Amino acid sequence: MEAGRRAGKPVPGQGERDPLAQGAAAKGWELLSTKQATIDRFKRESDAAVTTLADTKTFKDAVGSAGDDTLVRAYVSGPQTMAAIRKAGGADAQKLVDTLGTLDWVRAELQATPDGVRLDTNVHGTPGKIFAGAITKGFEPKLPNRIPQDALLYYTFHGSGSVFGALGQESGARRARFPPVPRDLPAGRRPDGRGRRALRPPSGGRIPEITLVTEPKAGTDGASTVDRLLRQYRADLGVTPNHGTVAGLPARTLRFGQFALQYSNVDGRFVISTAPAGLAGAKSGGSSLSKSDTYQDAVDASGLPSKTQGFLYVDVSGGVGLAEKLSGSSFPSEVARNIKPLRSAMEYAVSHTHELQITLFLRIK
Repeated sequence: MEAGRRAGKPVPGQGERDPLAQGAAAKGWELLSTKQATIDRFKRESDAAVTTLADTKTFKDAVGSAGDDTLVRAYVSGPQTMAAIRKAGGADAQKLVDTLGTLDWVRAELQATPDGVRLDTNVHGTPGKIFAGAITKGFEPKLPNRIPQDALLYYTFHGSGSVFGALGQESGARRARFPPVPRDLPAGRRPDGRGRRALRPPSGGRIPEITLVTEPKAGTDGASTVDRLLRQYRADLGVTPNHGTVAGLPARTLRFGQFALQYSNVDGRFVISTAPAGLAGAKSGGSSLSKSDTYQDAVDASGLPSKTQGFLYVDVSGGVGLAEKLSGSSFPSEVARNIKPLRSAMEYAVSHTHELQITLFLRIK
């Protein structure tokens, strides 16, 4: 791990024996450790080494495509890591490692960009049978064009063998927001519809709207599928769906005391939400998340590819307002000042040949 910078001017305080951080220079690099003995041993072994890490093929392969403007870089040797796991875990660990596949190397890089901070983690190797079908060529999500523009959180993922995986090939959107402002508000008092300013606490409670939208396989009736599951596990769940109309849609309602869930089929999609507004939003097809400036800025700044293994988007600035509304109080001034520049967060995974890249981007302005 590169835990320092090239040695130039002496570091203030260098040479002092602080028990929490020891420092020294070696071959143009600064070394940091909690123990001076560790630094001394490293320098002895480095001076005596015939070959160094930079000479190994695995390390060269790992850092060969790395950027030059990296602030911090971490490297993990796959073969040595797997050998250590086998040695420490015995026969049981051997079986587990064999199912995981082979690990060549792991590289993590932290970079600063004009728009924020970026962390890339690349895992290179050959997946084992335990990952069969888990890593694909990626897919292009369509739901951002259907999710309402004021979504604070959006998570898209590919279908799997789970319940919702059986419902569709693309599963995908979770929204956390408050229901829209009633239309009978006087003119001039209505919010502008963007970001957290479009959100209001629901009457009679503080529970935000959380909506899951899935795109089932052709010919699959999502609502009926859930009905069958609920009938099958009625004794365990202790809840029965009430059939009726929600937001003008034939829907089912599940009540858990003061908390309720509504679900319905909406234009070929299966939608389940904590509030009727979730079903109404999926039906109306108004301004979509893909047209949100905050979302589009996050996509552009993070370099989100058109096809991924899945991604998570969070409107951080809007989420701060939501958190304050839920708690009924404002953040302390120091906390508010520190988080004020945060705009959004985007995390996504992309697969390459024998390699999985996971990127986390925090947009700051």
